[in-house]
Amino acid sequence: MTNTTARIKKNGMNFEVIVDMDEALKFKKGESDFIQAEGDFIFSDAKKGFKSGNNDLEVAFGTTDPSEITKIIVKQGEIREKN
Repeated sequence: MTNTTARIKKNGMNFEVIVDMDEALKFKKGESDFIQAEGDFIFSDAKKGFKSGNNDLEVAFGTTDPSEITKIIVKQGEIREKN
């Protein structure tokens, strides 16, 4: 199990999640319908540990549900090959 960062930029803000790389790649390709962020946290900068605020999440994604936001970030964003 290798963790990596998936990220997306929406409304001028960065959002990142830490996910299992193999699971994220399968999800992005449509080979799986399950993806979960480590700790269910959405970050503005995962390396620094800066979490995104609920207001920013609501504005960018229309929800504060970490499961739904993780799906959007992995599907529409980029998955870093190395963390």
